[in-house]
This record gives sequence, C-alpha cells and structure tokens, in this order.
Amino acid sequence: MVDSLTTEDLIRRLILIKELGWVRSTKKAPKNVGELLEALLGLETNSFKDPDWGQVEIKSKRRGAKNNISLTTKVPKYHSNLSAREVTERYGYKTEKGKALQITLYTQKRNSRGWQLIVSGKYLEIDLKGVIIGVIKLDDIRKQLENKMKSLAFIIADSEQRGKWEFFHFNEAYMYTEIAVKQLKKLIESDELVFEFRMRWKEGKFKNYGEAYRISEDDLYKLYSCKTRIM
Repeated sequence: MVDSLTTEDLIRRLILIKELGWVRSTKKAPKNVGELLEALLGLETNSFKDPDWGQVEIKSKRRGAKNNISLTTKVPKYHSNLSAREVTERYGYKTEKGKALQITLYTQKRNSRGWQLIVSGKYLEIDLKGVIIGVIKLDDIRKQLENKMKSLAFIIADSEQRGKWEFFHFNEAYMYTEIAVKQLKKLIESDELVFEFRMRWKEGKFKNYGEAYRISEDDLYKLYSCKTRIM
C-alpha cells in the first residue's frame, strides 16, 4: 500500500519517471500535469485531509507556470449556516452557466468585487463590502497543514504540445520538510498566503473545488524550514 511507502521509495520512483523521458498526457485538461504524475506514481486522487504518499504530500506544475499552489482547503462557517452553493447563489457573480464565485481574497486590500480577508485574533473573517459572511479558525488551518503538508515533494515538468496532445517530462523535484505552522498568520497578513473561492456551475452541475489556501512557489520556503533538491 502507498501509505506504507517511504520517502526513499518516492524518490526512487520519481527518478524512474524522469528516465521515462517525455510522457503523453492522459487527458486534455488544465490539471493534467498533476493527474498524469499521480497515474505514473500509482496514486488515486485523495481528499485534502491526508498526504498523498505516506507522510509526504505531492504537488507538481509545468515549468514556468505562475499559478499558486493549493495547500489545503477548509470550509468557513458561513452565517445562517449557508452551504457553499447557497453562498454562491447569494453572493456570486453571474456567468452564462449560472452564478460563480472564483475569486482571491487578500488581507492588505479589498478585491475588485468587494471581498477581503480580515485577520481577527484567532479567526479569519470573510468580509464582503463591510459585512462578515463567514469565519475560519486559524488553528483549524494549522492542524490541517500539519497533518497533510508536514512534508512536501514539489515536482516540475517541462511541457510540449504535439498536435492535440500535451507531453510532459518530469525532471526536477524538491523536498520541503519541517513545516513552520507558526508562520501561518504572518504569511496570511502579508498576502503571501491567500484564500480563494473556487465554486461555479459546470455542465449543468454545481461544482465546489474547495475553499483553498494557496501560496506561490517563490514563498514556499517561508512555510518550511528545510528545502532539498531530490531530482
């Protein structure tokens, strides 16, 4: 079972994947870099509660991509016990397919749609134009990060489009260890770690991809005490 495998097993597997060279993606989708790596490692998509490989969480990206890295998700406690779908219907913006709420919240400024994340003691408050619509306990986020993100393997792949298919070569990787959860509040206050809503309608169904806490690759070292190149 994957849960019983060690970090050394993971490193050996990643080196074998590197030696495969270019591998064709299994899907034509924006997230196919991560899904392809999971398939090559023999992983099944898991929840945001447990690490992917033993005690190690695995993240990957295309080389040069600037998108933030999702660390974990934590559903806020919305006022009146609203669900994510109800929050989207009430406060989201209109699209051709229905209401959506796909926005980033910062602490240093209010975004263009009037949302802001406020650090208030032991809580994060979700503010919309001066009205608090939900709260999150900072300790709950810390606990989730300690459980799921205690160690992080971050893999980078070159990508190449060949006709209709994208090919990847996974050839660089780093291991981050000793997560410094005491830095969480500071990173949020400085907008180095941000909160994102990811809720929308797709193919006639409401999709909630998780209210996520995300950070840039450049700031990952601020969340961990140790970074080592493993491939």
